[in-house]
Amino acid sequence: MTTDEELRDIVLAKFKAEAFAKFTAGIEEHNPEGLTHLCRLSAMQLVGEMKKEAIDQYSYACALEEVLNNEGGNSQPGC
Repeated sequence: MTTDEELRDIVLAKFKAEAFAKFTAGIEEHNPEGLTHLCRLSAMQLVGEMKKEAIDQYSYACALEEVLNNEGGNSQPGC
C-alpha cells in the first residue's frame, strides 16, 4: 500500500508536470505574443475567470457523477 509520504511525492511530481504543460498550452492559446499575461488582468477580470473555472469544475463533477451512477446501476440523475 502506498504511504502518505509516497502519495505526496507522486502527486507533487504529477502536478508539476501537468501544470507546466497546461500553463504552457494556455500561453500558446491565449497569449502567444506575450501582450496580455495573467498579471495584467484586473482583480475583477481574475474573479470572472475564476468563476468560469469553477463552473467547469462543477460540470466535470456532474459528468463524473453520471458515469459513476451509470456504472453502479443507479438511475437517479446526478446534478
